[in-house]
Amino acid sequence: MRIKKSIAGIMAVAAITATMAGASVATAADGKVGVAINNTTAKAGEAFTLSLNLSDIPETGIAGVDLGIKFDTSLVTVSEVKTSTLAATGASDIESGDLDPFYASILDDGLIGVSWGVGSDDSKYYMKGEGEFLTISGTVNEDAKAGSKAAFSVVPVDRKATGSSSETIKSIYIGYINGTESVSYEYTLTDGYVEILGEGSSEESTESSNSSMGKATLYGDVNVDERVDLQDLVALAKNFADAGAYPLSSTALANADVETDGVVGNGDIVKLLQYVSGIKVVLGPGK
Repeated sequence: MRIKKSIAGIMAVAAITATMAGASVATAADGKVGVAINNTTAKAGEAFTLSLNLSDIPETGIAGVDLGIKFDTSLVTVSEVKTSTLAATGASDIESGDLDPFYASILDDGLIGVSWGVGSDDSKYYMKGEGEFLTISGTVNEDAKAGSKAAFSVVPVDRKATGSSSETIKSIYIGYINGTESVSYEYTLTDGYVEILGEGSSEESTESSNSSMGKATLYGDVNVDERVDLQDLVALAKNFADAGAYPLSSTALANADVETDGVVGNGDIVKLLQYVSGIKVVLGPGK
């Protein structure tokens, strides 16, 4: 587990704790804050960076954030989480010593805990407007399969409401403190992902074995629209060029195996090209 320590940042967690303990709580009627993670692509072994963006922030601004980000450790490894432009409010300048308003922990079970909190009631240090709140950097695992998508989902952080309570936090917090009242904004969530790309158009990397194939419905019907035409050749060529960006279903792969040798390779695309060009060839058994 890797942790960036902060006391000021845990102010956001304190607000949640007070909420769960029964303190006065209000929900702001200023609309919903947008919380969105973007999408990106990377090959196995390559580095990636995702952004978590906040939008439609009410005029009062945001003084505290507490949330989790869940990701798939079987596909990616996260190495760093850091704040970005939206969080550059000057809040760190008002904290004493080396304290930072931001706190992030990357847990081994695929959960990132994030808290950001301002140790002041001066709203000039609050996040306002919209923009990039934080970035998530890491690496795609070497054994990650091309075409897979490693989802990154915003979730509540599973922690006790108080030190002696068995009750856990069940909501994300985005808001501010107004005197003794914890004010939270409603929000909308948009998850993101890292899509794992293939290695290109070489036969070694684009051939698909029968272990990933389903049952053929019509040989040559790569786009599975119940006919064989130029669009099937285009679909197969795109898959050869980048299997991650243009994956084929198990049925599509089986239909693409027009040579019926258990793999989809160069021979299949050549034969399909001949067929759609009007050359008399047999697709499938009886070739």
